[in-house]
Amino acid sequence: MKDNWRKLYRENTGRMQTENLQVLTGFDAGIDKEIRIDEVEIDLSHTEAQKHDRVESMQDLREAIAEADERNEALVCEGGFSPDMEVHREILSGAGALSARFLNEAGFDTVLYSGTLSEKVTTRLEGNIRTLKEEDGPKIVDKESGINTSETREDTVFTSRAQEALRLRHDLKGFGPYFRKGIEDGFGDLEKEIDLAILSGFHRAGGNVEAKIERAAKQLPKLDIPKHLDYRIMGAKASEKVIDRLLPAFDSINLDREEMKQVSEALGLDTQEEPSIQDCLELARKLREEKNLERIHIHTERFQAVFESGETGSDVSEMRDSLLWAWNCSKSRQDERRVPREEDIREYDLQDRHVHRLDPLEEFAQRHGLKGFAGTGTGELGDLKVACVPALLEDGSQQNVSETVVSTGAFVAENLLRRTDR
Repeated sequence: MKDNWRKLYRENTGRMQTENLQVLTGFDAGIDKEIRIDEVEIDLSHTEAQKHDRVESMQDLREAIAEADERNEALVCEGGFSPDMEVHREILSGAGALSARFLNEAGFDTVLYSGTLSEKVTTRLEGNIRTLKEEDGPKIVDKESGINTSETREDTVFTSRAQEALRLRHDLKGFGPYFRKGIEDGFGDLEKEIDLAILSGFHRAGGNVEAKIERAAKQLPKLDIPKHLDYRIMGAKASEKVIDRLLPAFDSINLDREEMKQVSEALGLDTQEEPSIQDCLELARKLREEKNLERIHIHTERFQAVFESGETGSDVSEMRDSLLWAWNCSKSRQDERRVPREEDIREYDLQDRHVHRLDPLEEFAQRHGLKGFAGTGTGELGDLKVACVPALLEDGSQQNVSETVVSTGAFVAENLLRRTDR
């Protein structure tokens, strides 16, 4: 069956015919200052690993890096100071901005909106990305004309062995993950120009976070186009507000393993350290019943799964193929890029990559009597459509997979395939 999965992956490579699909992304856009630990003098030889919520000194910094190294995972702390160290590079960051970059490279017409869009960010957007501004209502303009602040959200990111180890967050108090009033009042006009919206950045809201999320929750239902939430781990109060008030405003959501755990616990569900497809199904049903989400996309190190209401109009094979294409796009990235370039997507092949074990699909198929599911990844359970694909790996590990690319790519590709069929 793995040969069949390699065939399916191979059939879903390259650029799509984008059919003039217009996609709006928002809200977070900033810059990461990357400092490579092996290129600067940070002596950890006599440093005890210690967890910090806020890093305010070099000693705090050393302890936080030691903690990240000991736990072998990327950690995020509030940045209370800016270390005087050589910056290896400054790169575009923020899921809203990176989604726009990726989709533009993939050939889609892309519009970015952020209430804190600086010149420093727009110079790194590249391509023909446009921006949305308030000018007697919503107006789509070139990216230079969309600049609305001189401030830039800049995080300091420490990397080790080409992987992020520690992020010092420097949030802008003025940033709000919502549309300005003039744009909100013109949603009807915007709907004539935009087909889909992919929104994120609620975890980066500064100041009165709960009030800003509440504002977004009240305005987003007025935007009558398919909306996808690119969810991120966030503080307990913000997460509670997003899950309670914001989720019903969206049609679709994406979660990785840790995000799935946060949302599951908030909804009273238990999740294993390595979630099964059954765990994903139970969360999807909960989100359908309590938050009225039509589409739930979950990806782990072993598989991707998407669950949809029968009302979405997507065929299960389209759901599956969109997952395959998005994963391929993420794996096509070259030279430490955060999103692939057009040539990466166009020239990508499956050489030196292998399909992960099919155990998760086989166990799910046996439990629900889904004949052939382990080989096709498609099935239906009552009024819920299910598509699942095993991960495509290299050298036995999950490397260079971008959550933004996987989340954004699958949502947009599925909507494109649905439109093409019609």
